[in-house]
Amino acid sequence: MSPVPPSRDLDRPAPDPDLIRKDRLLLAATELFCARERHDRSEQKAFGELALQLYDATSLADRRRVACLLARASGVPSAVLARLADDADALVAYPVLLHAPQLDQDVLARVAGRGPESLRRAILRRADLAAPALAILAAEAEPDTLIALADRRPDELDDTVLEALCRRPAVMDRLGPLLAERNLLPSDLLLARFPTLDPVNRQRALAAAGLRALADRARQGPPRLPRPLLSSALLQKLSATALACGPEAFAGDLSRLLDLDGDFSLSIVADASGESLAVALKALGMPAADTASILVRLAGASLSLEALRAALRLHETLGLAAAQLLVATWRQHAPAEGTATATGAATTPVRAGAESRAASPVAGLRGSDGGITQPQPLPQSQPQSVPQSQPVAGAQPQTALPASRGGTRQAS
Repeated sequence: MSPVPPSRDLDRPAPDPDLIRKDRLLLAATELFCARERHDRSEQKAFGELALQLYDATSLADRRRVACLLARASGVPSAVLARLADDADALVAYPVLLHAPQLDQDVLARVAGRGPESLRRAILRRADLAAPALAILAAEAEPDTLIALADRRPDELDDTVLEALCRRPAVMDRLGPLLAERNLLPSDLLLARFPTLDPVNRQRALAAAGLRALADRARQGPPRLPRPLLSSALLQKLSATALACGPEAFAGDLSRLLDLDGDFSLSIVADASGESLAVALKALGMPAADTASILVRLAGASLSLEALRAALRLHETLGLAAAQLLVATWRQHAPAEGTATATGAATTPVRAGAESRAASPVAGLRGSDGGITQPQPLPQSQPQSVPQSQPVAGAQPQTALPASRGGTRQAS
């Protein structure tokens, strides 16, 4: 029998056993851990400490295998599951996010914020998802992902989550009808987020505004008809601004007249359906003919003939009190930017509370004597045509509003 031939690799150094152990030991330990169904506390603690120590040295392929094994296993330490769920590789985090029974809410919120969408969809399927992570998903996830929110319990969708959804028109186009079917959007949110709502929820908002306006009138005692917010001369000036100066200048005047946030006023003017602008013009008392001209001028490029007719029909049928109540709700939920006082200090106007809203849906838009606050960008004393306005951010000094809604009044 011939002797065993000598190895040709005798001159090659042997591999470092520590490198081999650190590279593959976590997978081996995980396989042993998952081979048993039950583990006492000492075994769980020992495995958790070992897994956290070896995690960074474990290869990506082994981390993916470890995640698949531990996602459905029992007795896995929560710190190990949190480390896997927070892994930068989506294929490591996905099975744990989908199947692990309990996960740290901070980890869920962090992964919900950074994505990708596959992980957000996995998080939305979890039963232990808390409000902070849900709010992040509502603000960051894609519309297709957020469809799953319609299947969650009503008590899970608090005001923070619903507010985040209503700020995203693309999401509400898909999710809004589903939320409306389950009556999940409260009336206050429907009124406040009218420009971003889908058509179904807009109808609910208009109905809620009409009912609330009737209730307000009933609480006020003797019936007192609401009055338009602007005189006919000022309405003509505002209409001329829309026709001559374009959307940005008109949104700036609308923001000052209605005391709304500038971005919110731009969203009203940019509403593709024209309905938000029709509501705002109704609250100001704009005639139907001028409303049609303004809608064609500002939204004609994106407004179909049928949509224009629907917006004008809304302007005609919506009650003045309901329109003014909608605008008042917009103001409360989207407060105006700080305005300068007589001393030059920047302040934010105080918003009317629930008591003021019950007494008058247009609190803050009228003076104490019932007269409207004079809007400086459209002075009644100048009959000539409105000059070309500067952009909202660089308005001329004569276009500045009074220091507060109770300041300078319209001259008789």
